[in-house]
Amino acid sequence: MRIFRLLPLIMLLTLTCVTTEASTMGETIRMEQPRGKKHHKKKPHHKAPPHHKKRPAPHRRPHGVVIHHNHIPYIYSNGRYYCDRGGSYVVVRPSIGMIVPSLPYGYVKVKRPHGRTGYAFGGVVYEKITSNGAFKFKIVGFL
Repeated sequence: MRIFRLLPLIMLLTLTCVTTEASTMGETIRMEQPRGKKHHKKKPHHKAPPHHKKRPAPHRRPHGVVIHHNHIPYIYSNGRYYCDRGGSYVVVRPSIGMIVPSLPYGYVKVKRPHGRTGYAFGGVVYEKITSNGAFKFKIVGFL
């Protein structure tokens, strides 16, 4: 009778030891697996082509002053010039001869030939002129 009482106890201890050893071995295997080698597919890296690295064009009309030059409307805003191209506005290089009402914040004075004073901002050189009794600035070149 005593053997029958000890038999379940021995079986319980045996199963507990085997289960603990198996779980410890499983944990050891998982810990030895190198990191970064997972079993899922990696997402491909998509790099933007070089022409997409430029500043994105605003889709809405930018805030600014409308300037007409050679019968083409431009929007002048903080030293940048925008033109409507198919419903979206893109940054364009200004043309020599364009006249703007004011200079953007951050302009610098530059010396021009024949002792004239010019103003530069963003690679564009402006000259102060008088138009209809008000001071305006005309694009005279580029840096």
